Amino acid sequence: MAEEKKEEKIYYNSGGVLVSESKTIMSGKPYYIADIQSVSIAISVKRMRESFILGGIGILILIIGLITDVSILWILSIALIGLGIFHLIWAYVKPEYYVKINTPQGNIYPYSSDDKSFIDEIIDAINEAIAETQNINTEFSDETE
Repeated sequence: MAEEKKEEKIYYNSGGVLVSESKTIMSGKPYYIADIQSVSIAISVKRMRESFILGGIGILILIIGLITDVSILWILSIALIGLGIFHLIWAYVKPEYYVKINTPQGNIYPYSSDDKSFIDEIIDAINEAIAETQNINTEFSDETE
């Protein structure tokens, strides 16, 4: 007798991310739904280090320019400080969003994007797969025993 294979339900398949009833594949790595305790969004302000480095170099050049009384160093330092401030503001305007998976081994951040709605779609699909896999009934019943 030939065994009939059950076709796996796909909850999401876009942008290199696959969420099915048994696993999710993000960045080419599989994560099994049974191992996922919860999933949420994490936000990170990216590229802050570069902003502080630019600003710090600008301040150092400004100090050297003030000591040596060389006006070109003042102009260069003000430009670097301004660039550092602009870069810092840009980092806050365009944060990076991550899929945060909680497993028994700890938190994993397998996927990130600048597009919050894309990350929300992935998280919703994983939550749906978890709920159906664990047979969680989300409807309230009025039955009494």
